[in-house]
Amino acid sequence: MPLSLKNASTGKVLLQMMASKSTHYPTRKALNEALEEAYDASLTTSVSLFYDQVELKFQLRFVHPKHLNDATYEPLLMGVFKDVLDQPLLDQALCDQEKSFILDDIKTKESQKSYLASSMLTDTLLKGHPYHLASEDEKASIEAVSLKDVQALYHAMITSVRVITVTGDVLENELKTWLKVLALPKNHRYVPSPILKTPITPKPEMAVASAMHQMYRYLVYDTGIYRDDPFYSAFQVFQHILGGDSDSILFKRIRETHSMAYSVSAIASIKYGLLIIQGSIDPGKADLFDEEVALILKELRETGTDEETLHLAKQSIKERLKRNGDSAGVLTRRALNQYFYNDPFEIHQALEDIEKVSLEDIKAMAHKLSSVYAFKYGGSDEA
Repeated sequence: MPLSLKNASTGKVLLQMMASKSTHYPTRKALNEALEEAYDASLTTSVSLFYDQVELKFQLRFVHPKHLNDATYEPLLMGVFKDVLDQPLLDQALCDQEKSFILDDIKTKESQKSYLASSMLTDTLLKGHPYHLASEDEKASIEAVSLKDVQALYHAMITSVRVITVTGDVLENELKTWLKVLALPKNHRYVPSPILKTPITPKPEMAVASAMHQMYRYLVYDTGIYRDDPFYSAFQVFQHILGGDSDSILFKRIRETHSMAYSVSAIASIKYGLLIIQGSIDPGKADLFDEEVALILKELRETGTDEETLHLAKQSIKERLKRNGDSAGVLTRRALNQYFYNDPFEIHQALEDIEKVSLEDIKAMAHKLSSVYAFKYGGSDEA
């Protein structure tokens, strides 16, 4: 679906309605019982943002038929899933109920200081960006969703492009059966928009007081590097060396050496070309935190890192790629990237690109960072 707050909000309501009941399973209980009968199969839905699109995702986890001596199992399983997809019951009562559930979930998240901090950060930093939907508008958008909106989005969804991923030890004839059940009756291909490379406009630092004994500190840098950039692998390695795990520079210097932070890391936000250094710190050490981060980045620009650190970082990233390479979520994302942006589905090229990253690449990467924003949340002891 094209990216819009209305499509994202309506999609959340629609998918929760579809996962609740259908024509042959007209109550939540009936659908859950059918899934339990299918040896505790699990059906989940989610809505996420994929560049200029809203991704509506159904995930069915089930026992491989080869492990069961039950001729009724596979027809039941496929029948339930096809009924959910093709015969949903989209009525007003269920629409109102699911909207209420979603709004309650948002209110629960808003009681969490970490959620509020990250939401304020992104809503301020990315305001107006074509790939960002403001979380501050989400509740009003959910409340505005009507049954007609849900029905219209369902009809658009059911005829739009589907990317189907099947993981596990599936035989070819079984795969053909699943694809026949799930695939669209017509073949058509979505042509994606090119990736927008939109530099983030620098913004004044913001501080928000909140009754908590620690402070969330965010330092945001524009890198100019996006997912299709030749320097992307160097960005990955640089991020890992800087703040990817407990062996990173930030963790050792900020947390272990100077005891400034409860936690600290560097996060790559490749969709926006950003690197975000985030720490949960002692409020009294905020200035020292900033000074130490600036010193670390200066050292990386001037001297880079050493061969052993570079080697260990590359090995860690490659092992993670191999270890997570067969998870359903990773495979689905790789399938989407291949379908829409012609990325290699196999990880061989990614492993080779990581291995090619040099010491000079790390220094060059440090020079690419341009500070665009700093944000403090918390640090007040007053209730």
